[in-house]
Amino acid sequence: MSPRRRAVLLALAALPAALLAFASTALALPGDVLVVTGDRVNLRDGPSTAGAVVGRLARGEVVIERERSEAWIRVDLGGGHQGGWAHGSYLRPLGLQEPSAATGGPGFGAFRAKLDGENLRVFAETGVYPYLAARDLGDAMVMVVPSDDWLVNGQDHAADAMRLYRMWKAENGGRDVTLTISDRDGNVYITVQDTDQDPLLTVHY
Repeated sequence: MSPRRRAVLLALAALPAALLAFASTALALPGDVLVVTGDRVNLRDGPSTAGAVVGRLARGEVVIERERSEAWIRVDLGGGHQGGWAHGSYLRPLGLQEPSAATGGPGFGAFRAKLDGENLRVFAETGVYPYLAARDLGDAMVMVVPSDDWLVNGQDHAADAMRLYRMWKAENGGRDVTLTISDRDGNVYITVQDTDQDPLLTVHY
């Protein structure tokens, strides 16, 4: 491993939350990812209070916007659960979706597109929205920021990290790469990096 790669890895654990928020590159999604800000928010079958209540949303729940009608938003809950209309005053965009500049290394755009597909697949199957943002750190290193859903409800974090590592390596033509999974506060959870033999997976939590 080059000295530069080692230095960047050591710096990741100390990366402050504010820097992560500005440095993260948003995933380009077909629908905006929203988080519920109210308690027991009514989910209705139409965009008005006259619509029948078909469910309720809990504070902190992640949903995907599908359509707007004035102040109302039709959302998808994923995991086979029925969606519906919620008032927009109880929803806000997920914080790490603000776009920012990326270094644009080889294969990063294709990697982000694959993350988009992975997000939508997992959300449709389980209702868990796994990855919020990705950041190209240069020198074939990438950081992925997971959602709280992934941290709490993810099934096999190590297997997920290895799958993302293989995706990243494929988009870099098989050369040595490093992938980290770090939370919004800059804490590094998992690192996968190439060595002289097999890739090394390190769990930091």
